[in-house]
Order: sequence, then C-alpha cells, then structure tokens
Amino acid sequence: MEVIDTDNISKLKQKIKDLKKQNKKIIVLSQDETFNKKVLELKEVDILILRNLEKSPKFKKHIYSGLNESLCKLAAKNNILIGFNLIEISQLDNYKKAFVLMQLMQNIELCKKNKTKICILDSGNYSNLDKLSFFISLGASSFQAKQACFK
Repeated sequence: MEVIDTDNISKLKQKIKDLKKQNKKIIVLSQDETFNKKVLELKEVDILILRNLEKSPKFKKHIYSGLNESLCKLAAKNNILIGFNLIEISQLDNYKKAFVLMQLMQNIELCKKNKTKICILDSGNYSNLDKLSFFISLGASSFQAKQACFK
C-alpha cells in the first residue's frame, strides 16, 4: 500500500498510472479543497485520506473540515472511500485533538448524509471494537462504523 502525497495533479496522474500497472490500491493524501475535488473526479482513486487539519483556516461560525457536501457526493458517485488516520489524531495535544475531533464529527455527518463510504487507516493497536465504539460516539451510524472498521 503506497500513499501518494503530492499537490501537483500531473505528478498525481503519473503515479496513478504507475500504481495501476502494478494493481495496487490508489490512496491519496488530501490537500486543499480544489485539489481534493480534482482527486475525487478521478475514478481510479480508491481512498482519499483526510489529513490532520488543525492548521486549517478558521471561520467564525463554521469549522473547515476539508470536506463539503459536493465533495461527498462526488466521492459517493465515483465509489471513493474517505479515509481517517487515527494515529495522527492520537499524537496531538488535547486542544488540537478536540478541534480535529470536531472536524471528524462534521466529516462523518457529511458522509452519512451523502452515503459516502468511510474507512480507517493506520489504526495501530486499536481493536475493531474500540474503533467501532469510537466512530459511533462521534456520530456515525452503526452500519457506517462497521463498514469503516471491518475493511
């Protein structure tokens, strides 16, 4: 499993071609909103991992979570999973962790509303039951949490 971490679309497309020849899953790390949209338009991508967004721009009455309704619909249409990295979240200090968990709750709600599939990557030493209960406590439906934990 190789994760593509680039903000250049032409380099991304070249890496996708290379990985496609090797029959590997195509996993891309998210960048800004326009990059994410271009990634989700590519039907070859399997998973888009949302990065830790504690440095994201803050708006007065809105939490920027890296995902919006149109991106969720695009991911659902092209059968692309939205991935979350629990190891990144667990390594943050308490203030940043709380902010990232708010973003995660918002993303889970958006994915649930738009029937976008989610998954967990790099879950470390967590059991499936721990991951399941964590996602349900963040607002995921039981079906959505099972789908994310047992992939």
